Amino acid sequence: GTSRRGELSLRVALGASRRRVVRLLFVEGLVVAVLGGTVGLLFSYGANTLLLDSLGRSSAFASMGLTLALDVTPDTRVLLATLIFCVMASLVFSIGPALRVTQTDPGGYLSLRASGQHTTDRWGQLFSGRNCLLMGQLGLSLTLLFSAALFFRGAHAAAKLHPGFEPEGDLVAEIDYSLSDWGDLAVRQRLTLSVDTLRTLPGVRDIALASHLPYGNVTQSLEVTAVGGNLVRTRGRVTAISSGYFQAIGVKLIRGRDFSELEWRSPGSPPVAIIDERMARTLFSIDDPIGRYLQPVNPPGDRGSGPMEIVGIVSAHREDLLSEQPPARVFIPLGQDSVAHAFVHLRVAGPTIPDALPEQVRRTLLSVDAEIPLVRLAPFTTILETNMELWAVRFAAILFGAFGLIALLLAVIGVYGVRAFMVARRTREIGIRVALGAQPRQLLTVLTMQGAVHIGIGLTVGLILSLATGRLLSSMLLRVSPNDPLSLVAGALPLAAAALLATWLPAQRAVRADPMMTLRHD
Repeated sequence: GTSRRGELSLRVALGASRRRVVRLLFVEGLVVAVLGGTVGLLFSYGANTLLLDSLGRSSAFASMGLTLALDVTPDTRVLLATLIFCVMASLVFSIGPALRVTQTDPGGYLSLRASGQHTTDRWGQLFSGRNCLLMGQLGLSLTLLFSAALFFRGAHAAAKLHPGFEPEGDLVAEIDYSLSDWGDLAVRQRLTLSVDTLRTLPGVRDIALASHLPYGNVTQSLEVTAVGGNLVRTRGRVTAISSGYFQAIGVKLIRGRDFSELEWRSPGSPPVAIIDERMARTLFSIDDPIGRYLQPVNPPGDRGSGPMEIVGIVSAHREDLLSEQPPARVFIPLGQDSVAHAFVHLRVAGPTIPDALPEQVRRTLLSVDAEIPLVRLAPFTTILETNMELWAVRFAAILFGAFGLIALLLAVIGVYGVRAFMVARRTREIGIRVALGAQPRQLLTVLTMQGAVHIGIGLTVGLILSLATGRLLSSMLLRVSPNDPLSLVAGALPLAAAALLATWLPAQRAVRADPMMTLRHD
């Protein structure tokens, strides 16, 4: 619009009405905007297809028994919203220059243009409308790149986070009798027989049952207090297990003993519990909790409400990714809880599960119960990859990364367009400077540094926005500071490098041009 001010002023001087000039630019801008909106819809349709394919391939939903069904076909509202944005873009960026031209004296502008003079001072050029938009675009681009780097760093930290147990070499079979007609006693007998039969398989070192799975997307909590001690109440994750569970998942038994065969097989055994070291510190401080009692507060209906004797203490281990510290935990024998939904852990001697073992386990379970509801049979390491929190962080990293790359591309286009326009306006000045003996290298440095000032201001704005955005995203970040300097550098460096390159290219092309051809430009 600015580059066409001479043309538009000439049209007005020759008698064109203000309405005709505005209509001309509006139609031209609307055609460009509608074409851009159409291309954007086509890209969006392809992006939606990729998004659905990504969600469909994710095993995180399948691990929770969920099927994701979305219809992302653009409907009338989407098309209408796209058209409205196109019209708004046309109104703002097409009519604006026309109104500015028609409100000024065309004769004065033409004479000013002919003399090659500009009335804008240095500060006016630095903070002109186009430069402010450019700096704002750079700032928002840095914010998106910084957010993407934060999530990528969080996903990397989550992958490196030690859970407190040993998932390598642990094969997990998930069995769900909750929708069957079998009673609790029949289910318990089938699960017990399955465990006893699987124990005879070659290569199986330890085997155990559990009602919940660490990082398994589904948890259950129980509020307890110490009997005869302080009145502190604490809530911990509760899991019903069989004997040998801690050896099977690789958790250390610090003090006390494991559950006996009678305690986990018989529903009528005295209530006992094993707690982790974090709950021991919370309820008993420095006292020895072995032999003390836990009192459940408002226990579920299928669990006893009496005090439970503490018979052991195990090391703390994680249940999820977002918690800064592992949660307090209570373990009770399977005899004190329902076993409709259970996980069988099979620990092999080494870190690698033999290729033939999963099929052997499947055949063995079917031999015990031909209708056994085997939901999943996979290595524990594979199941960890389906954790919903880990999937959400990785998905956010990909999503923000895509937005950041798009923003980077748009910012580079914006920088290049603005700098090319600014250099083109100074074509006559550059030709005169070269003709008078100025070195191309000096001119290139001056022109690049002027663009670098805008880039520096835009990155400064982006730094402030990035720090504010990091605070907003802090609840979703995994072991990454919302002010992470590495993420900030990872976002700022490519943006600054690309913007400087976009600034250098038009300047380098201008100073290499023939000064005689440059002087004949107008």
